[in-house]
Amino acid sequence: MSETPQRKVLKEMLMKLKAKVIDSQKMFFGLSITMTATQTQTLKESLESVLKMPEGEAKTTALLTLSLFNSWNQNLNLLNTNIVALINDMNLYIETLERYSTELDNTLTNIFEEAKRMAEEQLKQQEELKKREPSYRT
Repeated sequence: MSETPQRKVLKEMLMKLKAKVIDSQKMFFGLSITMTATQTQTLKESLESVLKMPEGEAKTTALLTLSLFNSWNQNLNLLNTNIVALINDMNLYIETLERYSTELDNTLTNIFEEAKRMAEEQLKQQEELKKREPSYRT
């Protein structure tokens, strides 16, 4: 039995969706890792520089500014963590669609095979009935 156009379209779309999600994940994780490392390094270097400053209003302002940037960096890390959870949910959704598609294919294949077997059996019975002598002649 050949694959129906609907099955073919569904499989192609699932493959495209999965490939797109994988590409997006790679880009996100690459960017996220680079950005986090750069920000962490910049904050560390800035803190070292600020700590060398003489005591006073400028140092206090610089420390408060760094504290603000550090808080912002932590919020970005939290956002990245939530995005990773969202990506995992999307992966689960795609996996569920793939399994559902496979199960649907298997179910339809079984139904069609059973229908074909029953039709062949019915044809066989009809052929046997044609070969028999009518019962009213005996």
